[in-house]
Amino acid sequence: MASTASDLFAVVAALALGLSLSAPAAAQTANYVDLQFTGKVEYVRGDNISLSNPDGSTTTLSSATLPDYLIAPGTEVSTTFRFDSNAPAFTNSACGGRVSLNLAGPGLGSCSVAATVSTPFGNAGLGGTGGDAAGSIIGLDVLRNPATGALAVDIPSGTYSFKYVGVNPYYYDSSTGTLSGPTANRCVNAFDCPNGSGSGSGDRLSFAIPIAGDFGKVRPGFDVGYDAGSAGLFSIIGGFFFGGASGGGSSSGGPVAVPEPGMALLFGAASLRLARARRRRRAA
Repeated sequence: MASTASDLFAVVAALALGLSLSAPAAAQTANYVDLQFTGKVEYVRGDNISLSNPDGSTTTLSSATLPDYLIAPGTEVSTTFRFDSNAPAFTNSACGGRVSLNLAGPGLGSCSVAATVSTPFGNAGLGGTGGDAAGSIIGLDVLRNPATGALAVDIPSGTYSFKYVGVNPYYYDSSTGTLSGPTANRCVNAFDCPNGSGSGSGDRLSFAIPIAGDFGKVRPGFDVGYDAGSAGLFSIIGGFFFGGASGGGSSSGGPVAVPEPGMALLFGAASLRLARARRRRRAA
């Protein structure tokens, strides 16, 4: 009877050992998930545009004079927020399964997860075409169900925003008082694209697109100009969904649990320990 109890203990101990060893591996394996806001382009003509001139004066233009951007109306586009659904914040009891997405950079809080942002114009934040400054995402949270691992989007204040998006700007010519659309792959200066920003809700994502003044007149031969203002007339009408994932994820969508060691492996380890225990008893 004692031998049977000892054997059972060996099996249970081996299983517990295998499970305990498998847990850290799951926590350390990144699972990058793409949270996408996908919809169709719409141009919304709103308030008039106030532009700042180099001499400090202001010029007001009708938004109806602003040409469409490079993306045709009705085109389906996506803005992607990629993050690690296995980041420590998701399992931090103080966070309750809720994390706030933030652009990669210093100063992330214990309940924040670094996210990379790709827009129809280019990347946002540190290292992207939006400049060298680390941007931020404000108001966009992700919830993870601790029982199922399912992800959900939450916008506590009803709106969210992000900044430092590198975009090709509109151009204002002060000599003619006219606005012209951007040219593909052309920025406002020789070093960087100007910074745009995005703000959205559950069904709409709008972008503020810079307007550069007097293109090419400040330094002839260079794509330079002054920052005259911005226009927020470009929107994506759609919604959020979890798209493909990478680096341990799945192309089918939502998070994929890191596989635990097979039961055959665990029982194999238990059998080996059991055999060793029997040999020791015989030797005794």
